[in-house]
Amino acid sequence: MTKRAWQIAIVSAIVIVLVGLLTASMIRTLNPIVIGVREGSKFQSDTAARIAAGLTADGYSNEIVSLTAAQSGGRSAENPDSPVDIEITSNPVSAIEHPALISLGTIIDLPLLLIVHSDDSAITNPRDLKGKRIELGAEGTTIASVSEQILANYGVTDSNSTFLRADSEEDAFTAFTNKTVDAAFVYFNPELEQFERLAVGGALGILDLPENVALAGQIGTVVPTIVPRGAFSVEFSRPDRNIPTIAVPVTVVANKSMRDGPAYAISRALTAQFSRGTVLAPPGTFPTFGGDLPTHAAAQEYAATGSVPWQYSALPGFIADQWTALLVIGSVLLLVASIYSVFFPEVYGLWTGILRPKLDRKDRELLESALASGKELTPRQRARLMRLLADSDVPRS
Repeated sequence: MTKRAWQIAIVSAIVIVLVGLLTASMIRTLNPIVIGVREGSKFQSDTAARIAAGLTADGYSNEIVSLTAAQSGGRSAENPDSPVDIEITSNPVSAIEHPALISLGTIIDLPLLLIVHSDDSAITNPRDLKGKRIELGAEGTTIASVSEQILANYGVTDSNSTFLRADSEEDAFTAFTNKTVDAAFVYFNPELEQFERLAVGGALGILDLPENVALAGQIGTVVPTIVPRGAFSVEFSRPDRNIPTIAVPVTVVANKSMRDGPAYAISRALTAQFSRGTVLAPPGTFPTFGGDLPTHAAAQEYAATGSVPWQYSALPGFIADQWTALLVIGSVLLLVASIYSVFFPEVYGLWTGILRPKLDRKDRELLESALASGKELTPRQRARLMRLLADSDVPRS
């Protein structure tokens, strides 16, 4: 092989590796990032829409899919056979039970409210719900599980009361509005039209959970909180008092294979929405980290600095995601070029000037000996003879 051929081979190999790396990354980037939300949850759907907008703004294709209660809680994001990459979940997610998941941050502690009809004076605390019809939420959901545990602490069970389970928040409010239930557990969600109409209109009463600190300790996956007076309407003073209750942490989880680029995009979208402060939390409270799941490094870095590395602002996502690998390959390429310029000319000269002629002489002696003895040349010996003739420019007979 000539010196020029060596140069072409080395450069070609490096180019093939670079092109292969970029192609693989581009293919991954072109695949949409799938966001899973529990069906029937308006809060999760609204949050997913904001995440999708952030991904789209940074050039990442995406789609939102609905999950049943059995599919949610991190189960889809960690399942290699599922297309879901990200989930918004209020389910407690354990690192031991879900080793393939990583957290992008807890975005809110969502208050759980026990609502009753404001004109029902017979119900003034949770213990009065014995014998009543109570809406808990869809089977298998966090709200249903937590609601049942709250009631059990007050002596209210399915043996002395009627537990109902609507498929969605809208269905729960419809049942409450139609008075087919006496009480219902719902998430604090002023953006839900039915919630706002009932709360501000005065048709909705809310029971205090004064033992909220003890309840949170008993249940273990929730936190105590206070819904402040005027949280629904300052003008009408709704509610008309501070309401002690418990809240469910809502976390965005992803598969550990989540790349830095999408993680930065999601973190920006979540921070823009949830760090501004609400009636429930001062500015800068969320997103938070430190739960049971490990935290994605890019999400934690953005939360700490409020900025992203320059490549994610200046370069296309599929290149920025491979920037470190490109730097490593470029460094290797530079090292190979340096080694080649310093050592290869001498190595090449050693081969062509000393080692190759010595091997050729040995081959020539063996061939001459075989021809002199009248032996027929083997195919391999004939090939060597033809190469020697070609290298010495001797006309072939």
